[in-house]
Amino acid sequence: MVPVTPHAAEIDGVACASRVQEVAPAVDAALLLTSAAVTPSVVQDCGLAGIRRIWMYRDTGCNVPEGTQAVAGECPFMFFPNTGLIHRIHGFFHRVA
Repeated sequence: MVPVTPHAAEIDGVACASRVQEVAPAVDAALLLTSAAVTPSVVQDCGLAGIRRIWMYRDTGCNVPEGTQAVAGECPFMFFPNTGLIHRIHGFFHRVA
């Protein structure tokens, strides 16, 4: 994983890219935990970087580039192992529904 933020050069000792286009080597998927205000521009950046699989924490209704697989509006933490109780409950109801 490569953290991407224009607000920090590193997080917990891990170097950050300021835009997804700067990630090297290039990646083929992105997990966006962004505010609704910036998600559309980050999705566009992903398209410019050739990223064709995007998981957006928030469903902003933004257009994704053609040929891109997108998951929108699903909290990724409900799919991760060993998460907090609220995430496990959310994941349980998601699987049951």
